[in-house]
Amino acid sequence: MEALVNGGTVLKGTILRLDSVPLEFLRDLPLVDGGWIDAYVVELGEMGAYLLKRGYSFKDVDDNSPCAWDRIGRVEDGRFIDAESGVLESARKAAQANLAKYVGRRTDIDGRAFISFQDYSAWKGRLVKGKLEEKLSAGILARSWNQWVDKKGVDGARIAGVKVGRMECYRTTATPYIHPEKSSRGSRVGTSYSAISVPIPCMRWTRDTLAAYLHTMLILIERG
Repeated sequence: MEALVNGGTVLKGTILRLDSVPLEFLRDLPLVDGGWIDAYVVELGEMGAYLLKRGYSFKDVDDNSPCAWDRIGRVEDGRFIDAESGVLESARKAAQANLAKYVGRRTDIDGRAFISFQDYSAWKGRLVKGKLEEKLSAGILARSWNQWVDKKGVDGARIAGVKVGRMECYRTTATPYIHPEKSSRGSRVGTSYSAISVPIPCMRWTRDTLAAYLHTMLILIERG
């Protein structure tokens, strides 16, 4: 593997782990072009950090969709009590207001807003605390790996004599859909095999929201 990377056959990439994002699918955030992070996911991280500081916690849901939101609430008398929609809406607005104070670099990539990881990490006003540099992990770009595998043809790609295959992911194996009875502006969104059944009440499921889930986490595959 190191030989493939060092020779430029397979490209390297980096992800940032944001545990305060209340959605497992988006907690590993890719650094696009080496240093840009999706502003929408950062907002979710800020929202989660706001809630965690106020005594709320996240709880996994029994859902086979990677796009299912965690339950957000508090434990009372041994039971997990979900937060009311007003609490979540207030947290979202607080996160948006705080990010509006961010004065670091911003850019637009493929029609989406991104901010500089370096500037956000250095920003003392962020709600997501801790040393973000310690949350970085290196890996490889799936698209470059798949291109190498495909070029090997019928004989197959091998590493140390072991045959290897393509890296598949949720985006390539599940087809998103929009419920036809709803308008595109306020539609609920699901996937072909599992509905996104546990949305945060203050969120509106739109085409753009789904794009954030699928486009952001896998943008390295597209731009690799």
